Amino acid sequence: MASPIGHIVVGIGVAGAVAGGLGADSTPALWTGAAVASCLPDLDLLPSLWGVPYQRIHRRATHSLVILAPLVGLAWMAVVARDLPVDWRLMLAWTSALVSHLVLDILCTGPVLGQGGHGIPLFWPLTSRRWCVSRPMFPEVNFLEGVPAGVIGRVCLRELLHLSPTALVLILLGRFL
Repeated sequence: MASPIGHIVVGIGVAGAVAGGLGADSTPALWTGAAVASCLPDLDLLPSLWGVPYQRIHRRATHSLVILAPLVGLAWMAVVARDLPVDWRLMLAWTSALVSHLVLDILCTGPVLGQGGHGIPLFWPLTSRRWCVSRPMFPEVNFLEGVPAGVIGRVCLRELLHLSPTALVLILLGRFL
């Protein structure tokens, strides 16, 4: 599983590349929106704060393109209907940050977590298939199952060190191409 740090770094990188490629200005709104959007699919964990077992709720509807696509469409329609001053290029960059969450989750979920039902249900409810890779980017650590803080810290640092250069390259490519 990717950590929130990994999701934010990748989401900012992807959004920066998309925004730069579309000629959008680099603003705090771009970066803040990308950071928030890249973590939105994990809001399904909130009920676990009130005792709902995360296995019943995490990586379900919020990790499905079939569910997220209409929700993004509704958000875009709400912005247009209310005539809000939001640049469409920022909205597209934020949407790309949102989708990056699913991609990173797939790339960080290998056979161990995949067999445990933690793969990504990209096309749920149309199919129950859960997507994962045979060789994940990082060691398979389930942050939700009593992992010691030291292990979590090392995994997050590793993600930060490995993903930040890639995010920077994406941002620079978006600016200069």
